[in-house]
Amino acid sequence: MDWIRENKVLATVMGIALAGAIGLAAVLFMSYSAYGQSMEQFQTTDSSLAAIKGRKLAPTQENLDKKTELVTAYTDAVNNLGTALLSLQPPVKPISDTEFQVKLKERVANIRAAAAAANMELPADFAFGFGEYVGGLPRNAEAATALSDYLDGVESVIQTMVDAGVKKLSTIERTALAVEKGEPPPKPAAPAPTRKSRPRAGAKAAKPVPVVKEIAAVVEPRTISLTFSTDQVPLQVVMNALASPSKTIHFTAVRLLRIENEKQDGPSKSAIQIEMSRESGVDEASQGAPPPATPTGAADAAASGARVIEPVLPAKKDAIDVLGAEMLNVYMEIDLIRFLEPVEEADEKK
Repeated sequence: MDWIRENKVLATVMGIALAGAIGLAAVLFMSYSAYGQSMEQFQTTDSSLAAIKGRKLAPTQENLDKKTELVTAYTDAVNNLGTALLSLQPPVKPISDTEFQVKLKERVANIRAAAAAANMELPADFAFGFGEYVGGLPRNAEAATALSDYLDGVESVIQTMVDAGVKKLSTIERTALAVEKGEPPPKPAAPAPTRKSRPRAGAKAAKPVPVVKEIAAVVEPRTISLTFSTDQVPLQVVMNALASPSKTIHFTAVRLLRIENEKQDGPSKSAIQIEMSRESGVDEASQGAPPPATPTGAADAAASGARVIEPVLPAKKDAIDVLGAEMLNVYMEIDLIRFLEPVEEADEKK
């Protein structure tokens, strides 16, 4: 008590701080209690909702009508989307095997000329990944038609790289189509054989197990793999062009992208010093040489007392580019998405 009387101001401040701390602790405790109750209520509601969603629908006419309505709306939305996608992709024009070979050679020549004009290096055996058809023909007209559409998609990607300013295309590979390998389209898997058992006397007959219908293929996989060297800006241009529907008429999706610097290790100090001396015009052999002789005119002017005006020499270079000047080595896998025409049920039965 004596200390409080002697230090009234300090005691008042400490009392207010203590009361505030007690009040803050009470508020935090009540907030934590409310949070715990809210979290417990949320978990209970979420568990109840999950249990309700996992239950089977009651076999009533009302549930059947609602389910049928939802399935019909979903089917209509999928059909509308499929129709829109089929109308947006470029049509496939029939072509013969010889016409495809001529088309391939013409496209290769055009891209080589465009790459040479853009200072882009191509592989020596560049043929868009269709090298086997430069000297050979497809199996039939159906394979030639599919390959022609495939070639158009690959050419659009390579042309995008040429326009973007890619410096070097090292390799190009593609996945083969089923039609060019002569493989028949995949058939729906046959249902597993079931063993029939005789029902016991008085037992109810088991319900037949519904056979799951095989879903027809929606897209045909067409993947090209590219390895090229470029700068950062051309790579950004290529990526933006592949994602832009106004610049790429084919549906494309970058499946895999791997980027690494052309130079994995940084330059050494000695290499930097040699490069700086080379760019600044200072040669190691000439560092101990005597200075050049003074011209005759300058010597006469100095002897007569006239002021000699010498040209300003460029400053010695004291910095060079260490990082950011190297190229990028890029590995890219691109999916050329081709949406297939819907298969009618009558065709499936055949």
